[in-house]
Amino acid sequence: MVLLVLVSMIMVGTTRGEGQQDESANANFDETDVVPTIFNDITGIPHDKVVMLAGQSEVSADFYFYWLSYVCSSLEHNILSDYNNYGLHSSWIDKTTGLVDWAADYADISLMEYARAQAEDTIKYYISIEELAEEMNAGLTSDNLADMENNFQNALEEIGGREEFFEYLKMLGINKSGFDRISAASYLYKNLLDLVFVKDSDIYLSDEEYDQVAVYADHILISSQDMQTGENLPPDEVMEKYKLVENLLEQLNESDDLVSLFGELADEYSEDPVSKENPSGYIFTSGTMVPEFESAARLLEPGEISEIVQSDYGFHIILRRDLLTALKEDESKKYDIAREYLDELLVEKSGDSPVSYDECMESVDWLSFYLAYVEQVDEIVAAHAKNAVQ
Repeated sequence: MVLLVLVSMIMVGTTRGEGQQDESANANFDETDVVPTIFNDITGIPHDKVVMLAGQSEVSADFYFYWLSYVCSSLEHNILSDYNNYGLHSSWIDKTTGLVDWAADYADISLMEYARAQAEDTIKYYISIEELAEEMNAGLTSDNLADMENNFQNALEEIGGREEFFEYLKMLGINKSGFDRISAASYLYKNLLDLVFVKDSDIYLSDEEYDQVAVYADHILISSQDMQTGENLPPDEVMEKYKLVENLLEQLNESDDLVSLFGELADEYSEDPVSKENPSGYIFTSGTMVPEFESAARLLEPGEISEIVQSDYGFHIILRRDLLTALKEDESKKYDIAREYLDELLVEKSGDSPVSYDECMESVDWLSFYLAYVEQVDEIVAAHAKNAVQ
């Protein structure tokens, strides 16, 4: 959770005079002297050493360990939240400390190995944004650079000055160029997204292609799982559920107004827990729904319903809706599809990049890495808090 709460903690510990910078304290501060050492202290690997190759792109130690720490922090937050609120993931919790056990099994690997795989995918994704932006001539514009500088100045003001800001970066394990690189990615992504709507662009998505890229479908889900625990129901209860969905399908097949009846039955019987957020169904691209659902939906024409489709979640009756009509009624949905389309391009591009690691990574004690990082950050935050009250 460290990276998720670090910004607010630093602001509490360092803000002076409601966010106004103390220029006299920062007048002689030289940011070029700031070198991130936190990951070097833990691993013994210099911050600027190339530790990973993704295709031809070099990844420095600070960039790699920043993202690994971020992924671990996110995983830790989600696991502990689910455990404390719902009692889930108990096998991933160290019962002595109450913290995440990074050696615990996740499928056939440890949680830390899973975190490393996620960090690798994230790094490759960011590199793909940079590479595709270069290929599409969609680099940072003058407006982008001005906005980045404005955001940087706002960050300085909020945190309390240049020196405090760069102390914050040291805790993240990155220098100013690393901060700029991470910040730039969102602008490059937006520039690429804009090109999806430009006819002469190599990644332009025409109106006709939206229907090839995405599917618009609704469903009635009769769950074969306990809605509270997620565990599979006993066989006799599953059979009762199946009989219910058979009856619903029979009603639909006999109806003269299938679409209207489908909506009524979905409102009354569907056990999709997020259906209230998607009252007319889902617009999705390849790989974002369970395979059984996606395959069945793609076989339908708009206005048609499926037979009973079984997935791990239960039994579905699927209604395919007219995507192009929906897009004409709500242009904002185009942007949702465009984002998913661009993400697919980027993931595909990143998947084509072979990855190799420097031999220095073999000496890293991965299971204790994140705990050591948290301990160091806690010490730094405590020191900031102590200084703030003096």
